[in-house]
Amino acid sequence: MVVGSFKTQATIMDLPGLWPTEITLSNYTQLLSPLYPFLVTGVKNGLIVTLATACVCLPISTLAAYGLSRFRFSGQHSILLGIMGTQIFPGVVLVLSFYIFYGELGWLNTYFGLVLAYTGFTIPFAVWLLKGFFDDLPEELIDAVLIDGGTRLTALRLVALPLIMPGVLATFMFIFLVSWDEFLYSLTLTTTNDMRTMAPAIIMTFYSRYNYRWGPMMAASIVVSIPVLVMFLFLQKYLIKGLTAGAVKG
Repeated sequence: MVVGSFKTQATIMDLPGLWPTEITLSNYTQLLSPLYPFLVTGVKNGLIVTLATACVCLPISTLAAYGLSRFRFSGQHSILLGIMGTQIFPGVVLVLSFYIFYGELGWLNTYFGLVLAYTGFTIPFAVWLLKGFFDDLPEELIDAVLIDGGTRLTALRLVALPLIMPGVLATFMFIFLVSWDEFLYSLTLTTTNDMRTMAPAIIMTFYSRYNYRWGPMMAASIVVSIPVLVMFLFLQKYLIKGLTAGAVKG
């Protein structure tokens, strides 16, 4: 992808040879053209949808994971299996139902519709991820807060959350990656270019029935990958720790 972004349209499919015989920056300069406003619009929409999804998903997942970890009640195991069972269904199976449902409610081509869909996809795994961290906390820490007159929510806010902050950061990374890279639902549930996120915006701009503009598409893919790469470089240790500590709990 990196090498292809510096090749011309005429040489990008040349074989053999990976490195370009003629290097050009035109693929990147084209992204700034008024003909392709998708870069600013797509990044803006992607950030709005991604951050809104994280703001909705993280509190819900944290409270659910905390309750499932610290309380014992009838049917708890079934609830956990039901939450994980939602991950069995691939997104392509549900997209038509979402489209019809959103069309009836007038939620097509809205930020709310995308955030709602992404939240539904990310909450189950986020709950399991955070539950693994809550399970690792000694019960005595929570009991100490309760003995001092605090509530369960006080224990969560003052004791549990600071201690599982790596898990929260790992969960945020998971939500960000899923929402930022998602293609199918953003393409289906939005009907205008000014509402689409980056992934479908790139395809709709550089792909047509008779023309594939691989060079600019590669350059645009590089640009939109930068935020994810930067975030991963800073938070990778938390993401790896979170996946290994929480995802395998059962």
